[in-house]
Formats: sequence, structure tokens, C-alpha cells
Amino acid sequence: APPPEPARRRDSLMLPIAAGTGVVVLLLAWLVLAGRPDQPAIDPARIDALDNRLRQAEAQAAGQGPALQQANQRLGALETTLREREAAANQALAALREALEQQKSAVAAQQAQVEQRIGEAQNAFSQRITGAEAQLAQRVAAAEAALAPKLAALDEAQQQRLAALEAAQQQRLTTLEGKVTQQLSAADEAAKRAAAEREQQMNARFTALEQREARITAAEQRLNRLVASTALTSALEAGQPLGAALAGLPGTPPPAL
Repeated sequence: APPPEPARRRDSLMLPIAAGTGVVVLLLAWLVLAGRPDQPAIDPARIDALDNRLRQAEAQAAGQGPALQQANQRLGALETTLREREAAANQALAALREALEQQKSAVAAQQAQVEQRIGEAQNAFSQRITGAEAQLAQRVAAAEAALAPKLAALDEAQQQRLAALEAAQQQRLTTLEGKVTQQLSAADEAAKRAAAEREQQMNARFTALEQREARITAAEQRLNRLVASTALTSALEAGQPLGAALAGLPGTPPPAL
């Protein structure tokens, strides 16, 4: 908060000084231009106005002299205060750095202690796990030794039950095979009888068909003889040759006829 105030005052003092300097520069420029013959004439009113502004700027600058001195004194005091504060801040920063280094060392030592405790805990846990595994292995071995006779007896009982079951199944299969064989034999005998009966029936039907065919053949022969005798009788009565009439009879007629 204190440093900006002198700066603002110094800026406020610089404004009139800059204004006076600007007026002086303008006056010098006028003097230079006035010495050149090719320049047009300058208005005297403007010269008077510039002269008045120059006097005002000089008066203002003369009035601001004590204020500038006071501002310089305050600026020097402020710079001294700032240097003192900077030195104090550097000392505080050094103290903070030293405290930070001490804290880092303490944290590193604490971390080393924690890591050491973790390692000890891991070793203890590993030893406990090893002991527990050994105890568990002993208990498993003891349980296996205790269960071995029971398992052997159970296995023997299962084997006996399986043997009895296999014997019963074999007996049932033998009985079933005997029944199936008997049923197959009976079915075979029945099929043979049915086939024999059917064969007899077919033979009887074939015999009947052969007899029927023989009767039909005999009837046809009788019919042919009857037709031939009728034709012969008609041919004899008509005095015609007998060749056409004898063609219907079996055999070959003699050439004379």
C-alpha cells in the first residue's frame, strides 16, 4: 500500500515539467524557423501567447521545486525501507528453507523407520505363514492317515456291492436271453408252420389252376374236333376239298385229302 502513493505523486509532478519542456521545445522550433528567410511571417499574437505560456510553465516549475525535493526525500526513505524489508524477507526465506530441509530430513528418517517396520512386519508375517503352512500340512497328513482305513473299507464295500450288482445283472441277462431264445424259437416254428401252410395252399391253388387249364385245353380240343367234324360233314355233302376243314384239327392232314 505505501509504495504506489509516492509513484503517483512523482507522476503528477512530471506532468507540469513535461508541459514546460514542450513549451520550450516549441519556442526553440519557432526561433529556428524564424531564422529561415523562406518561411512566412509569424503572427505576433501567437508569439505573445507562447511567451505567456512559457512564463506560466516557469512559474509552475519554480512553485513545484519544494514539492519535488520532498518527493525525492520520501522516495529515498521508501527505498531504504524496501531494502530493509528485502533483507528481512531474505532472512525469513533462508529460515524457511532451513526449516524445510529439517522437515525433509525428519520425513526421510520417519520414512526409513516406516520402511524398517514394514520389513519387520513382512518377515514376521512370512514366518507366521510358514508356521501355519507346516501345521496345516501336519493336520492334512494326520487326517489322511486317519481316513485311510475308512477309505479302504469303503472301497472294499463298494467293490463287493459292484460285484453283487454285476452278478445279479448277469443272471438277469442270462434269464432274459433264455426267454428271448425261447420266444425266437417259437416264432421261428410258427413262421415255418405258416410258411408250410401257405406253401401247401399255393401248391393246391397251382394244382387247381393246372387242372383248370387241362380242362380248358380238353374243352378247346373237343370244340375244335366238333367244328372240324361239322366242316368235314359240310364239305363232304358239298363235294368240296377237305383241306380247309382238316386245318382246324391237330396234326398234318394227308396230301390226298
